[in-house]
Amino acid sequence: MKTISKIILSVVLTSGVALSSQAVELKAGDNSQLTKLCMTAVTGNRAATLNAIKATGYSHKFVIDNVKCNANDMITFVDQYGKNSEGMIRALERRGTHVSIRDIAMLARKYR
Repeated sequence: MKTISKIILSVVLTSGVALSSQAVELKAGDNSQLTKLCMTAVTGNRAATLNAIKATGYSHKFVIDNVKCNANDMITFVDQYGKNSEGMIRALERRGTHVSIRDIAMLARKYR
């Protein structure tokens, strides 16, 4: 009886894992440049995605803030459906952040 229970349990667990690991197949709804951008972003190819952003003619920040892929912002879309999503999200977020440090104080000279 215990053996049958173990077999049934392992079959149920295996089928559950197999169903959850199936990839979602995305299909482009049209042939627009922004749709191609969304489809490129989910491939996980960071260089191709950054080149596609540049090809749109919009700034990187504008694309990340305003382009919607399946009613989600691009980062959420990549996180949900993308390959290599962690690396792609880091690349997308990093490009939108700029830090500059400027000294505004200057020491007075003691000797002139």
